[in-house]
Amino acid sequence: MPVEEFVAGWISGETLFSLLSHPLHPRGGSLPGDLGGAETKVLVAQKHHPEPAIPEPPGSCPRGAERKPSCPRLQGQGALGLVLGHPFDTVKVRLQTQTTYRGIIDCMVKTYRHESLLGFFKGMSFPIASIAMVNSVLFGVYSNTLLALTATSHQERRAQPPSYIHVFTAGCTGGFVQVYCLAPFDLIKVRLQNQTEPRARPPGSPPPRYRGPVHCAVSIFQEEGPRGLFRGAWALTLRDTPTLGIYFVTYEWLCRQSTRDGQDPSPATVLVAGGFAGIASWAVATPLDVIKSRLQMAGLKRRAYRGVLDCMVSSARQEGLGVFFRGLTINSARAFPVNAVTFLSYEYLLRSWG
Repeated sequence: MPVEEFVAGWISGETLFSLLSHPLHPRGGSLPGDLGGAETKVLVAQKHHPEPAIPEPPGSCPRGAERKPSCPRLQGQGALGLVLGHPFDTVKVRLQTQTTYRGIIDCMVKTYRHESLLGFFKGMSFPIASIAMVNSVLFGVYSNTLLALTATSHQERRAQPPSYIHVFTAGCTGGFVQVYCLAPFDLIKVRLQNQTEPRARPPGSPPPRYRGPVHCAVSIFQEEGPRGLFRGAWALTLRDTPTLGIYFVTYEWLCRQSTRDGQDPSPATVLVAGGFAGIASWAVATPLDVIKSRLQMAGLKRRAYRGVLDCMVSSARQEGLGVFFRGLTINSARAFPVNAVTFLSYEYLLRSWG
């Protein structure tokens, strides 16, 4: 069913790093629910010979939840993955929008000295709240667009692989649609990450502009209007639309190069292909990611950019062409594990549901 693509995307957002949290499966597999392994055969056998339904206690994980990473325990581990990755995102955003840092190490040292470890986790709550929805929209729209273009389901695409043009078109469509879910959350995250005031302020020092994500959203709405919540959305659209087309094409190409015709890629292939797809997409996305972040901060600083092109020209004139690649190194380092596990959990869920 096409709706399974949305659900799998939702859970893959909730279970980032959940599979890596269990390096050894208690039954001997290298990963929980090892694709094509013993547990998959158990699932297939249960599909033909189901056990009698036994009512579950309220609030407990469903039977067999250890074979599908949809249990609240694994969702909590997905949140843990985002917690571990957020400090790198904070450093990236500050490098892109501020000129007081000489590089990654300098930014990390100054943030720690001035704000302690808590400074690296500013703006984290909204990404945790939105990642499942954003992934659901992205993967759901991508797969259903492919279904419309090729008339083949996810299970049939290995025997009848879609053309790369269809994959690129579907990825671009998913990227375009997800922007309207992501833009307000991303704006609030960037604004909060750029607040450099320490939590323990000296007496008489001014308080931070925003007290938290809800206060930030309300303040932007009051001061800049409803359109203010979508500041930088055009740059975000230009970033994500072609980039996610490249993202899915890279993943499909790497999987096909390492897999025999008609067969499903192995878990190792999915991990490597997903990781390099993330790096490839960020290599293309970083210049517009810089512009997006600067446009999002322009409303706060009352800095007048007339649009995406004006921001690009002004940034290049003042700081040189190197400004467009700020954050690329740290983005690439974070992109590999995050996207590797996102694709692995997504593929695993769809195959388990068959």
